[in-house]
Amino acid sequence: MAKRPAPNAKQKRVLDAVNACADRYVIGIDEVGCGPCAGPLVVAGVLADKSWDHDLARDSKKLSAKKREKGHDTFLHHTPAGVYAVFLASYEAHEIDNITFRAAHYELTRLVATSLLTLCRAPVVLDGELFPALTGIPQELIFNMVSADAIVPTSGAASVIAKVTRDAAMDIYDDIFPGYAFKRNKGYLTAAHLAGLKAQGASFIHRFSYKPVQNFVVHSEAWQSRRRQIETRAWTNWLLR
Repeated sequence: MAKRPAPNAKQKRVLDAVNACADRYVIGIDEVGCGPCAGPLVVAGVLADKSWDHDLARDSKKLSAKKREKGHDTFLHHTPAGVYAVFLASYEAHEIDNITFRAAHYELTRLVATSLLTLCRAPVVLDGELFPALTGIPQELIFNMVSADAIVPTSGAASVIAKVTRDAAMDIYDDIFPGYAFKRNKGYLTAAHLAGLKAQGASFIHRFSYKPVQNFVVHSEAWQSRRRQIETRAWTNWLLR
């Protein structure tokens, strides 16, 4: 199984509380796409036995691209015993702009958690400390842990799934919107990305609400149209054993 960093005192308290729950299962949730100024925000959740572990179920940032892809394929297409469901949800850039990033992150996290909880009761481990409460979910089931993706296997698996899913989307967007080097930077504001913004302005998949992008929104009507949107729908996907 994966060699994980020793939990600090706060992480250990959370782990002990999760394991003290009578429920057999645990849900780990993680997101990818907070920092980029282009592309979607993707949130993934994994429902598995508390005892489940896997060498590739770990912080996606600590794995090579090849290992992340292997983990993604394993968790989604060759589901190991002990994993019972995976749920993905995402908002595209214009939807993030419509409701603000924080609201988008909250709504996707809540959607993933509530969807997996329709299958069975389980403690929900959230990576970070942003959402100590989620509407519609019993407070006693929510556990916040910084670096949960490194400590909790289901959170690590969620991290890998979200990362590979988002990276694949950015590779496709690079073909559709050339000139920003999305295949290399995945939407982060690198020098090549900034050069693309300066040369051709913002594309449809840029987050217009992000300050670095606002200077390069060529058509102000596009921004106003985006702000007038009323309906915001998340893309979702299930994988069940």
